[in-house]
Amino acid sequence: MLGFHHEIYNALIHDNPVFNSNSRIYHQPESPEALIRCDLITPEDLDRAASYFYQVWYAELHYENPVLEILDLNRRRTGAVIHALTISAHNAMTFLFTIQRGISHESI
Repeated sequence: MLGFHHEIYNALIHDNPVFNSNSRIYHQPESPEALIRCDLITPEDLDRAASYFYQVWYAELHYENPVLEILDLNRRRTGAVIHALTISAHNAMTFLFTIQRGISHESI
């Protein structure tokens, strides 16, 4: 899980143009449906933020040759929730990403 934590942080949070530093990553080893949960905060339009998430997922975060990969987006008025299951030949991982509008304390 630690490797995914670093990859998610570097790809989606650190010096990111869409998601700000108020975003957080949580390890949930007791929750097989979402071993990693990531709350992403954006000042951007939610549709743009979700589109950006998918671009980064396929460019940097998903397994190179997944045996199975399912991303389930549930868009709500106030945010978006993405459940992800990714399986490689030797590993499997589950994620829960939430995207919410908010502002960074740095911009206040």
